[in-house]
Amino acid sequence: FAPLANAKKNYDAGGFVNFYPSGFKKKVTFSFGLLLKYTAFTFSKNTGTSALVVYEPTNGSQLATIATIGTHSFLSKFLVLKTSVGLGGFNMRGDYKTEYNAFVNSSNTTGQTVSYTFLPKLYIGINLGFYL
Repeated sequence: FAPLANAKKNYDAGGFVNFYPSGFKKKVTFSFGLLLKYTAFTFSKNTGTSALVVYEPTNGSQLATIATIGTHSFLSKFLVLKTSVGLGGFNMRGDYKTEYNAFVNSSNTTGQTVSYTFLPKLYIGINLGFYL
């Protein structure tokens, strides 16, 4: 969100599917899986000209698909620690794509216009929970 003016994250929501190749026979188990993560945010888009900057509030979102790896550790009979790290990406659309590419091209000294539609996304998660 760094290049967007007045950016503010509203919420995150996601779901994941994990596969545990060795089951839960050991105290620490390796997993890999797939995560879908939705992020909604607001920001201000530039609706002015090069001589006059005018900002107008707007909304944006990201729907990322992320491949994950991690561990599932039993700390006690009922306490579980789950860690995961993932790498994936998301497509940009609408005002978000326009504003991001305007920012990138404003500092471009080669004279060629670039247009990004896909950006990478890194996910790091640590969860503590109860096992019943």
